[in-house]
Amino acid sequence: NASSGDMHLLLACACSDDVLAYIAIKNGIHKFMYDEESDTTSKILAEMMISDARGLELWKKKGKEWILSGGVEEFRNRCQMIPCSKNQDELYPKYEGLAGGRFHGHRDKLPNDMSEDLAFSMKAIAGSLVLSLGLESMWQCLGPLFEELLILSPDDLRREYSHISDLPNNYHRGRR
Repeated sequence: NASSGDMHLLLACACSDDVLAYIAIKNGIHKFMYDEESDTTSKILAEMMISDARGLELWKKKGKEWILSGGVEEFRNRCQMIPCSKNQDELYPKYEGLAGGRFHGHRDKLPNDMSEDLAFSMKAIAGSLVLSLGLESMWQCLGPLFEELLILSPDDLRREYSHISDLPNNYHRGRR
């Protein structure tokens, strides 16, 4: 029942440059890149730490350990719908600094000089995995990094993040 606006919103919130850069750093991928000591990494890491603190504060203010009502239990229930890489008891949300495809506290995209290099590197990694292993094997490698983002519905994104990020407001429900 997803509309074109819903699908575009999900894609934008899972694959924006800001999100790809955040995922690269949060999962330590930046440590294995050629320009490991880049200024870009230190700039975005500083923003990420601030965003993580803001997101965690919002989660705690709502009295939960995740953005949706039900907290971690709701997170784990949703993870059962997709193949997660961990034992259910070990599942906890870890992308508290992301809010609807943006860094928490930033309504708009980060400046290109901050996210562009890391996002390009993530896209290059995905592309090289597709070429060497195939699409399904690439998704087995990288999919677990995106599961937390993909378990939120378009309505969840609009409801929880429209006051924080510009993306949920840009992609309306549209036609089915």
